Amino acid sequence: MKVNEFTSCLAGRMVRFVDLKCCSGISRKKLVEKLVYFDRFLNDNEFHSPRIDAPIIAQYLEHQVPLAAGTRYNRFCVVKQFCTYLTESDPGAFIPDSIPSGRGGDVRQAHIYSSHEVSSLLGAAASLSPE
Repeated sequence: MKVNEFTSCLAGRMVRFVDLKCCSGISRKKLVEKLVYFDRFLNDNEFHSPRIDAPIIAQYLEHQVPLAAGTRYNRFCVVKQFCTYLTESDPGAFIPDSIPSGRGGDVRQAHIYSSHEVSSLLGAAASLSPE
């Protein structure tokens, strides 16, 4: 990551957040790629407070509306993780609620197979011939 990749008043904390996440195996490039949009948003809106609050997150989400739902969701998840990181040093810091993924269409409910269904599937699989 370039030293000046983040330029907002939270740049130092963003760098430390990225470093911490990378220690757990997260891709630095992808993380910075998503977090830099929030950093630019903070700069563009002349945000100078050391604490992120609900109105800033609401404005950021509003700013993201023209993007595809999946892109908005991915960027928001990184911002939420960053806000959670900030609570380590400031327990009163704001952590935004989750937003719907908006990945299009109805989200399927996971199906848990019963013992009878598993037995039926295994029986049907056993009757298949190898090709």
